[in-house]
Amino acid sequence: MIDKFQDIDYSIDRQDGDLTPIQMFYRNTKIFITGSTGFLGIILIEKLLRSCPDCSLYLLIRPKKGKTMETRFDELFEQDVFQRMKNHCPKFRERLVGIEGDLTKPNLGLSPENIKLLTKEIHIVFHVAATVRFDEKLKTAVPINICATQDLIRLARQMPKLKSLVHVSTAYCNCIHDVMEEKIYPSTVDYKLLISMTENLPDNILENITPGEPIRGWINNIYGPTGVVTGAGVGLLRVLHCNGQVNANLVPVDMCVNGLIIVACEVGKAFENTRNDPYFATKQWTLKSGNLKKLITTMSDRDRKIFFCDLKQINWDEYFQTYTLGGRIYLIKDDMNTLSEAKKKWDR
Repeated sequence: MIDKFQDIDYSIDRQDGDLTPIQMFYRNTKIFITGSTGFLGIILIEKLLRSCPDCSLYLLIRPKKGKTMETRFDELFEQDVFQRMKNHCPKFRERLVGIEGDLTKPNLGLSPENIKLLTKEIHIVFHVAATVRFDEKLKTAVPINICATQDLIRLARQMPKLKSLVHVSTAYCNCIHDVMEEKIYPSTVDYKLLISMTENLPDNILENITPGEPIRGWINNIYGPTGVVTGAGVGLLRVLHCNGQVNANLVPVDMCVNGLIIVACEVGKAFENTRNDPYFATKQWTLKSGNLKKLITTMSDRDRKIFFCDLKQINWDEYFQTYTLGGRIYLIKDDMNTLSEAKKKWDR
C-alpha cells in the first residue's frame, strides 16, 4: 500500500562523507533549469537538491495569472514532493535562486542583469521547458519550442564555465519512424520557414493547421496515460479508442530524471496517417536506448543506486499499483481510508 509520505533512504546519497563520481561532477556547480515549475522540472529539482548536495540551482520562472515570479517560486516548494527535503534539509532553499523570464519572449525574457549573472555563474544547463500539447497553436509552440531553444543555446555559448547543456525533448517528435535510434534526425520542415510563417500569417489561419522518487506515486497533472487511468478510475471515462495489442511507451519520471543527470556528466563523448484513428493510442514504437545502457555500465555501484534508471529491474505490477493510487491521492485528493468504499462502487 502506498504511503503518501513514504520515507526515502537518504543514507545512500552520502556515506561517510564520500561523494560518488557523479556527485563529484556536480560538486560546487551552479545549474540553470528551464521548465522548473513543470512536472519533470520539479522532480529534477528535488533530485538534484537531495542527491547532489553541493550544487546550486537557478530556476527560470515566469510571472503568470497575476502572480509574480517570487510568488510562484514560493508556491513551487509548497508541494508535497518537497516535504522530505524540508524535514531532512530545512535550509535547502538557500541553494536556490529564482530567475524571472518568459520563453515566449526574445532572449528568454531575461533582464540584462540576469543575462550577465547566468553568463558568469552557470556550469550546467537543463532545458526542460516546452509546450507538450500536440494541438498547440503554432504561434505559441514555435516561440517556445524553437526560438527559445535557439536563444538558450546562444546564451550558453557565452558561459565560460559551461560543462554541459542537456536539452529535453519528446521521443514523439520523430513519430514518423517506427524504430527511433539515439540520433538527431534531419527535419522534414525548414525551421526558419516555420518561424517566418508563424510571424506573418494571421492567427485564424494558424488555428486551422493541425499538427519511485521522491514520493511514490506523486503526480500533479493529467497528461497522457494519467488522464486515462484517473478518468477510468473515477468512472468518468467509459470508452477509449486504442489498440490493445501494442505496448505503451512508459518510463517512471524519477528514472527519466536520473537519466538526465547522468547524461550531463558525459561531456564530449559519443552521442503516415491516412485514417482518423487516435494516432498515439493505436501505434507502437521501438525506442533504442543503447547509449543509456552503456552509461549505466560505467557508473559506480553507489551511483547506480542513487541515480537508478535501469528499466529492466522495474516490477511493473507494483509500479502500476503505485501509479494508480498516486492519481487517487494527489489528483483526486481521495483519502486512502475510503478505498474499500471506492472498490464497492467500482464493482457495481
